[in-house]
Amino acid sequence: MVQKVKKFTDPQEAVALGAGVQAGIKSSEISSEDGLIITDICNYSLGVASIGEYQGIIMPDTFSVIIPKNSNLPCTKKRHLLYSSR
Repeated sequence: MVQKVKKFTDPQEAVALGAGVQAGIKSSEISSEDGLIITDICNYSLGVASIGEYQGIIMPDTFSVIIPKNSNLPCTKKRHLLYSSR
């Protein structure tokens, strides 16, 4: 059975429906065979303060993103960064 995608104007209604679907999946009332898959995402970019370079100038405490916003979780990322202790 194909259902039409519902468009929400109220973000609270969308969150409530998503929470209900996730609760149904966790309690096994809804299975993935029904075509629903829940994924977690990272709402914010996660990173660390490091030494960066901007137009040839060394800049301390530059925010270096490790996990970009809206990445699926869980995830693994690696970066080589420079830092200094003061």
